[in-house]
Amino acid sequence: MRTLSIVGLALGLLACGASTPAPAPPPSPASPAGPAEPGSDWLVTLDDPGAEPRAAVRYPMTEAVRELRNTTSMSGEADGEPIGPMEIVDLVRARRVNQGVGWVMQLETEEDAPDASPLEPRGLALGGGMLASLGSLGFAVPVPDEPVGVGARWSFELKIRPEGGAEVVYAVRATLLEAGARPRVRAEGTVRSIVSRDPGISVEGEGTFAIDVTYDEGMEVVHALSRARIRLHVEGDGEVVDTDFTTETTSEAVEPGAP
Repeated sequence: MRTLSIVGLALGLLACGASTPAPAPPPSPASPAGPAEPGSDWLVTLDDPGAEPRAAVRYPMTEAVRELRNTTSMSGEADGEPIGPMEIVDLVRARRVNQGVGWVMQLETEEDAPDASPLEPRGLALGGGMLASLGSLGFAVPVPDEPVGVGARWSFELKIRPEGGAEVVYAVRATLLEAGARPRVRAEGTVRSIVSRDPGISVEGEGTFAIDVTYDEGMEVVHALSRARIRLHVEGDGEVVDTDFTTETTSEAVEPGAP
């Protein structure tokens, strides 16, 4: 039981981390964006512009609320002992607002206070722990400045270093699978994180992930599917525990106020 308690605490630290958000990338002069914050950085590199015709991909800068129902399943093992399977269903509200200094995306659930992150037309990245920020990539996968067509490929590394929280580092490769009225983007790569929290627990995590997102014509999320495999090395309370688990999350857009 003590082993499972330590693993549960570790998962909580990696899922929540700190509340400090990562900033949007440096904007072009015509792109409104939230203020940059120290401790995080990311830069999108276009590797292949894809097929003609090409067009710039931009997220809308209008006030709106998008609600998505998330269904997450998780299973794995800790030192050979099974964890799960377990399933979590929740409603996520993505609220895009202009706070005067720039556009901000607020993500909230019924239980949690809003998490705010700067947003601009090329995408966003949220702070938090490994699992929380991994899931958030599906709301607005960062995109290049340049026009792109079907088959376009780009990459970026995202580092989140919130004060007092876990450092989370992503190496991401993205592909534009479909364009037009139903753009579809796939992002995949690796993630790693290190947490050291008093009293006496440390967690080192690494994993791989793939996120497939379908947007509508206005670049609002319609459907997202993310899969990840996460490995944790946990030390605390005189024990050392190694875990290996998989998660799968499906997000579906719902009408605001739907049960």
